[in-house]
Amino acid sequence: SGGTQGRINSVHGDFRDEKPPEIEHAFLADSVTLFAVMDESIDSLSALPVERWRILVSDSSFHPVRVIPVNPDFHLVRLEVGQAFQPGKIYRLMINAQVRDCAGNQADSAETAQFAVADTLANNDLVINEILFDPEGYGSRYIEIYNRSEKVLDLSELLISGDEEQPPTFIDAEPVVLSPRLIFPGGYFTVASDPADVAKRYRVIDPKVVKKMEGFPGMGSDFGRISLLNRASLEVIDQVKYHQSMHHPLITNPEAVAIERSNPDIPSHYRENWHSAAETAGFGTPGYLNSQRYENSSTSLHVTISPEDFSPDTQGRNHVAGIILNGHDP
Repeated sequence: SGGTQGRINSVHGDFRDEKPPEIEHAFLADSVTLFAVMDESIDSLSALPVERWRILVSDSSFHPVRVIPVNPDFHLVRLEVGQAFQPGKIYRLMINAQVRDCAGNQADSAETAQFAVADTLANNDLVINEILFDPEGYGSRYIEIYNRSEKVLDLSELLISGDEEQPPTFIDAEPVVLSPRLIFPGGYFTVASDPADVAKRYRVIDPKVVKKMEGFPGMGSDFGRISLLNRASLEVIDQVKYHQSMHHPLITNPEAVAIERSNPDIPSHYRENWHSAAETAGFGTPGYLNSQRYENSSTSLHVTISPEDFSPDTQGRNHVAGIILNGHDP
């Protein structure tokens, strides 16, 4: 309207910050230095006392010996400890309620962030688990990564490429994240060109694992190829060639419907392992368990069907069943 002279401003409203500050994630810089990444700026003076931070491991806990909130915006806190962090152990960082944000909100002392010494990334440790390649209109695309290994891994060691050249050059490969970010066994991490748009169109359970990727790869709306690469060696960790034909035949308009991997242990190139996300899940599950997923499991039964209730004529809901045979005799 060009202005609101003499009237209430067009952006008038109550925008008070009443949200407590949280640790978004934590990572190790070396064997005695930990960084806590906060989801907002904190009051640096409130964060200085070492007794307001506690590190838990197994049945014990200890405080850091030094705390340094990092300028300029105090989203990052450096914690130094007096004993080296050990590989193979899972640690948790707890924050005291006396730590506040700039609006005076106290931290939730029940919230913790896991961290560990990262393991070495190997082939198929991380897999592409879900892809939205044909968003509605100008919506955001996304790629979901799943940790199928028993390792704690650092996503900053990973590149994503949308290169379709044969043989591939991976000239477009870009880091998934620009600073260390841990993904734990069974964990999910989704990268998008616009996470806010993804959150508007799909259910996002944990915004901490749906993040913007700088240099998100170019993706075709009909077909393409996505590759995960080891940043150091450029070794292919996982690769998926996607195509519209991977959708369920009863989905006449695949726009805004993601494709999901049914079993993370079956190789990516098996087309039968990819299915349309269920309508009941909003046609996409970025950052959490896929709507179409089954896993092989050892049981005492000779035959296992998963899921037990399935209907092959529905539009995207439980139309795939895994039949698993177990027995000692051939």
